[in-house]
Amino acid sequence: MYCPKCGKEVQDDDIFCRSCGNRIQAEQNSIPPSASSPNTNFNTNQASIQTPMSSEEQELCTFVGSNADFYLKKWKYKDKGWNWAAFFCVYFWLAYRKMYLNLMIVFLAHILAILLYLTIITSSVGETSALLRLILPFVVSLVSLFIFPFFMGFYGNRMYYNHATRKIEHIKSKILNEAEREKRIRRQGGVGVVDLFLTGIIFILIVVLLAMIEMNRLESMY
Repeated sequence: MYCPKCGKEVQDDDIFCRSCGNRIQAEQNSIPPSASSPNTNFNTNQASIQTPMSSEEQELCTFVGSNADFYLKKWKYKDKGWNWAAFFCVYFWLAYRKMYLNLMIVFLAHILAILLYLTIITSSVGETSALLRLILPFVVSLVSLFIFPFFMGFYGNRMYYNHATRKIEHIKSKILNEAEREKRIRRQGGVGVVDLFLTGIIFILIVVLLAMIEMNRLESMY
């Protein structure tokens, strides 16, 4: 089955097109029963049960673009559900979904934690130094590898929902023309493939830089 708006292939049970966000099952409602097979009639009856999209859902669907069906389903829950992409790929998911401010905050938080760790272990002396060298790496690793990813997995969908609604409301307050407003929402939302690639390069450079700093510190100890 193909999307009648953009022509991309979609699954039979998709409610929205994963490429353009068009509501697929709403289109199925327009198929005459006499021209459809029993299976098509069944799908059409299922589609007719679907409630019409509100204006907010249409705007969110336009903003999200790719995989809009997933997020609209998650956002119906009070806690907005769990997001595995945000859990496993914190930096890259934020960049892919164009949440640049959130990405900068997360990035700076990690950098500050690492700098604090390096400052403490290099300035401490005696028994305090030995204790910190034992405990601090464990604490930093625990926060970076477990606690923070769990926070992002649980809160990621809500974070993205708040980001999308803020962007949409800002656009609506500035642009009155409906066609131009939809173009701007689509352009402000969607996914950033180039941003994802650049984030990957920056992430690798940071890891290499921190590894070099740690190697120099270890060499200076011996």
